[in-house]
Amino acid sequence: MRGGLIRDWLGSWIEGFTINMSFCSSVRVELWAILKGLELAYILGIRKLILKSDSMLVVNLITQESKKVDVNFADIQSKGFADKRVSS
Repeated sequence: MRGGLIRDWLGSWIEGFTINMSFCSSVRVELWAILKGLELAYILGIRKLILKSDSMLVVNLITQESKKVDVNFADIQSKGFADKRVSS
């Protein structure tokens, strides 16, 4: 089980979510949690945000060119989020 939350600029809770993915690597679950968080933020009309993760591997996959060869990144890449550059 993995989840996330969206807070405003003061740190107050706006919305939260959980996802349950069994039989997956921790990297894959973390990537899906980020994807679901980005989708939720988009639904809520949030266009600028700061994304935080406790997985440096996942952060590097999103911010580095190595994402193009990582199998776990294929799902997010297919959603169109991978082509948008993010600063680390």
